[in-house]
Amino acid sequence: MKDLKTDSITEVHLRLDEPRKSVSFKCNKKLWEAFVLKCKAESGSVCHVLEPIILALLTSKVHLGSTIKPLHVENLHVERAVKRVRRYAVEIEDSECESRVQSMKQSDEQRLLVGRERVFRMVADQWHLHTSVEWREKWRREAEEWEEKIPSARLVLDLVSEMKRDLHG
Repeated sequence: MKDLKTDSITEVHLRLDEPRKSVSFKCNKKLWEAFVLKCKAESGSVCHVLEPIILALLTSKVHLGSTIKPLHVENLHVERAVKRVRRYAVEIEDSECESRVQSMKQSDEQRLLVGRERVFRMVADQWHLHTSVEWREKWRREAEEWEEKIPSARLVLDLVSEMKRDLHG
């Protein structure tokens, strides 16, 4: 005879066709490592084991007390609708990897330069609106730092020179 408080036979018929979400939770390290090994050996992945258990808990009337009690799930039917092809690792040569890293660094630097170009253009456009000596001095120093790489930094330095001529001339 079943104890109605702790035993439950659960039959679940659901389709798992939503994209998976990465989740994180705290777990005993050794317990988790053993669980992952067992899941991969028997089911191929941890998500294929955990998703049905989560579904069973959500759709059943299993009593979960304050102590660890066994959970019996029977007649669990899970249908998966695969929407994407599994990704596989691809090995590349070290030289190709270095070239990809170098290419990424160059594109990051290019994005930085484009952004700084835009900022210096805006500073040059707003130069006459900002009369604060501190603001102008800050942008003069910035423009001197970027003068060699960014043409619009030269515009800011020209405005500084023009301002000095106006003051002394």
